[in-house]
Amino acid sequence: MESKVSSFHDWLIRNNKVTMPVLAIGVSLILALFSIFVSAYIQYVIPFAVFSAMHYTGFFGVKKRLLYGFLIFIVIWLLAMTIMLPYSYFNPGPQTLSTSNGGSITTTITPFCGIHNDFNISSVITSVPDNQSYTASVAIISDTYYGATLYKYINLTSISTPSTGIVQVNVTLSSIPTGIYYIQTNLIGNSHKFNVTSNVVKGPLDVSGETFYSYLLIDYFPLYVLFFEIILSGGMMFARSISHSRSYSNINPKQ
Repeated sequence: MESKVSSFHDWLIRNNKVTMPVLAIGVSLILALFSIFVSAYIQYVIPFAVFSAMHYTGFFGVKKRLLYGFLIFIVIWLLAMTIMLPYSYFNPGPQTLSTSNGGSITTTITPFCGIHNDFNISSVITSVPDNQSYTASVAIISDTYYGATLYKYINLTSISTPSTGIVQVNVTLSSIPTGIYYIQTNLIGNSHKFNVTSNVVKGPLDVSGETFYSYLLIDYFPLYVLFFEIILSGGMMFARSISHSRSYSNINPKQ
């Protein structure tokens, strides 16, 4: 069994120009997929996976590793954004966030994506105390390549004291500029004893799927290519220093 593993390893080394990028890209795409469903931080393991693939297949040389690493990260970036597109663009359904008083804010946006004249936003807020009236507001945040900015802040009329502990906030956005938006719902008690503000939820996405894909490419380029290349370079330098230290220790063993 051990000889078979050794033979397979030897074959990987002999064909490293083919096996190394395939191994590196394959493992990296699995990590990118896990980052969608498990934790976004998993994607930061990608440069270490690429470095491990290079080392395991005997792909050595600083310049070669940096060049191939850069090219591999570009391929990963393109493929990862293709994988991420359906999970980021299409309707995720009701988006629920918890509030500090043990309640929740569930926001539904219809339609969620595509270019439309109107977008309907409905937020249901639970565990609302029934001892006062409330004022609701909705913040519409526009996301661009240069950062997020407040597009519109909509103040709604006063809401009567809820008898069920539930408040529903409805807003229709009409003729908004084409772009990518986030929604934040706020509810304030008129006697200032109750105040909840949701974190932002994604949508509506008033852009075509092709435009959104190009947005993902530009938005994630620094992470998947530039930042990962920097991590790869740091890992290579660290591994090289350890290798030099071991070589020095072997040449100059302690007496």
